[in-house]
Amino acid sequence: MMDQLRAGLIGLGGAVFAVIAFYLARAIFGLIWRFLVHGLLPLELRLLQLLQDRSTSRTLGIDIDVLRFRRKVDFTADDRQK
Repeated sequence: MMDQLRAGLIGLGGAVFAVIAFYLARAIFGLIWRFLVHGLLPLELRLLQLLQDRSTSRTLGIDIDVLRFRRKVDFTADDRQK
């Protein structure tokens, strides 16, 4: 009788442990995913902006620094108008 009770408690404890481990792993992977997404999206946007600046400067035949300065001036002016 005691062996069956002990085996039942061990089985129940194992099942509870498995459920807790599953939810913890899901939460941890969710946090890692959010960190990667929020960390990499700004990097991707900056890279795309650099590539766009390069292609625009080659197309128009002007220096890339002129484009960056103009964007900075335009966005600063837009922010002041709001």
